[in-house]
Amino acid sequence: MSESRKRDRDRDRDRGRDRDRGRDRDRGRDRDRDRRSDRSESPPRKSLFASQQSAAEQAAASAQLGAVMAAQAAAMSGSGKPLPNMNGLLALRGETPDQKRSRELFIGNLPAPAPTEFQLKDFLSAAVQQAGMCTMPGTSLIQIRIQKNFAFAEFRSVEEANLAMNLNEIIYQNCPLSVGRPSRYTGPVGEQVSYGEYIAKHKPEVLNLPDAVGLPAGSAAALGEAESKILRELYVGNLPPQMTDTQLMMFLNQQMKLRQLSSTGIPGDAVTAARISNGLAFAEFRSVEETSLACTELNNLDCFGFKLKMGRPKKYEEVMQRQASGAAQRPGGRKQDPTCCLQLSNAVTEEELADASERSDIEDDIKMELTKFGEVKGFAMPTEGAGACKVYVRFSEVLQARVARAALQGRVFGQGSIDVWFFDEAKFVAGEWADMEEEVRARRPLLARLVELPTRGPR
Repeated sequence: MSESRKRDRDRDRDRGRDRDRGRDRDRGRDRDRDRRSDRSESPPRKSLFASQQSAAEQAAASAQLGAVMAAQAAAMSGSGKPLPNMNGLLALRGETPDQKRSRELFIGNLPAPAPTEFQLKDFLSAAVQQAGMCTMPGTSLIQIRIQKNFAFAEFRSVEEANLAMNLNEIIYQNCPLSVGRPSRYTGPVGEQVSYGEYIAKHKPEVLNLPDAVGLPAGSAAALGEAESKILRELYVGNLPPQMTDTQLMMFLNQQMKLRQLSSTGIPGDAVTAARISNGLAFAEFRSVEETSLACTELNNLDCFGFKLKMGRPKKYEEVMQRQASGAAQRPGGRKQDPTCCLQLSNAVTEEELADASERSDIEDDIKMELTKFGEVKGFAMPTEGAGACKVYVRFSEVLQARVARAALQGRVFGQGSIDVWFFDEAKFVAGEWADMEEEVRARRPLLARLVELPTRGPR
């Protein structure tokens, strides 16, 4: 076979193969076109991850799952109670900055040197657990951020952050911490009490524990101090928009001194704390006397073009009614004219005065405590007569005695509480010690008879 014929045969065979490939390719395109047409006419295929339930069924399933999770968590904690809600935990993911601030609290007045974040978190977590402020098992405090002498505490839910507002004035390394909302918080403002008041109301048994967290020694006194604080607080309205807590406290203290409403003999400022939230503030004073003076003298005071509105908090009337009811039940009452001298009952015992060395130590301790309220010009602890086992003190000013009386009345000491009466200055100077409680109550029957005499109408 010649070479030219062989080349022609090979070329024909290659052309045949190309035609076969072209027919196969066209046949495949036809099959694909038919398959796409069938697919467009059939119902869409459901995704493997698509929900097979309606919206109502999904909500019911979600609620059931939440209940199972709550029951499991409660069983693990040993409480046997389901959790109130899980919203606080679910809100941690994808929440807005405002929502996060609702879970944060400002912690001020930290001791120096400042504690570590771990130390402060451990302390506050123990205090929260002690007061029963947790709404679900585990630690409610997520983290602490310390900046110089203040910190920010982040809680796992808004509800627990609201409860933790009552950590205010908790004692940490002899410093009462200031607990409040961050300055950029814009949410609702709830009621807030001091940590001692909250414990006294919700966990009174804690007051008698020797190792109670965040409470001063002798913390049973918080039962009386709770009412004392309400009598020493005023609300302040119509504030300048940009005023801060510190600026308000400085302004009020300046006005108290300029108007001579605070005693010059008592060291320190009359206003001890102030907190502002949404244009309304509360100012705390060191004495009931100075609080009353500020309420009347500073009302409608001009503050950078704004007239401040000073008034009593809502709970003030309740406390006054309870005190009036208690005074009416006591047979003798205790209305007295203020003097610069005081009589303290239940502060010392006969056994303590019998020991000369112990008597000297007690006298030094009491004098040191009394000097917090002003200059002590005279002091006596008689061992005989009507004034036996009582403490008598003479201040340089009547206002100092008033402040001391308001602070010491009802304070728990030993097995009882201190009872404070104003004492006649002339008798103090003469050393004529008497029991003012007996004298005041002895005058009561005569006054009662005079009040109860029938009045005669016109003839």
